[in-house]
Amino acid sequence: MRTTLKRGIGRGASTNGNGRGVLPPAALTPMARYRQPPPRRRTGLRLVGQIVLWALVALLMIASALAGGAYLFLHEQVDAIQAKTKDVIEARERLNAVPPEGTAVALVIGYDRREDEPRNGSYRSDTVMLLRADPRQEALSMLSFPRDLQVEVTCPGHTPYIGKINEAYSLCGAKGAVATVQKLLKPQGVPINYLITVNFSGFKEIVDRLGGVWIDVDRRYLNT
Repeated sequence: MRTTLKRGIGRGASTNGNGRGVLPPAALTPMARYRQPPPRRRTGLRLVGQIVLWALVALLMIASALAGGAYLFLHEQVDAIQAKTKDVIEARERLNAVPPEGTAVALVIGYDRREDEPRNGSYRSDTVMLLRADPRQEALSMLSFPRDLQVEVTCPGHTPYIGKINEAYSLCGAKGAVATVQKLLKPQGVPINYLITVNFSGFKEIVDRLGGVWIDVDRRYLNT
């Protein structure tokens, strides 16, 4: 009976074995044992230090959150009063420079546009007022112009004429009202640093923000 010679015998034989047995691999080295060092004992001072550190981290996170919230709130408030319409943006270009720490004067225009009326309609400024803020005296003063006051109506692109002060807004918008009031105040040297426009919707929102306005009515009135 013929047999076939097998190359490599046993697990320890090499790949190119010659059919002879080989010794098993050498024994493993002795196992080295490592011990974890014992944990350090926490002293009272160390515990207090950790508590103070985490408290400071918590306070820092709260302060950062409050600062971020305040920034977002102020950003929204400032954005809400920025000029958005083309008319007011053009009128803003005619305003005088704002003094760094001196007295500032704002022109307040209340016009009769209602919520359901178009923006580009012709409206009259029934309210024309000056608001003067003096930071040194910590005082506010107001001056209201009668809407039928006869003045020189000055509107860019139109010939000046004598008419009612509220016609300037209906003729060419906020820039006409600013130009007319500036012409009126020029002899007195009073500048206009800010422009505030309010319609009926804005007036309603102001009253709501104030929580309502109480009016002492002396008798009963019937509106028919």
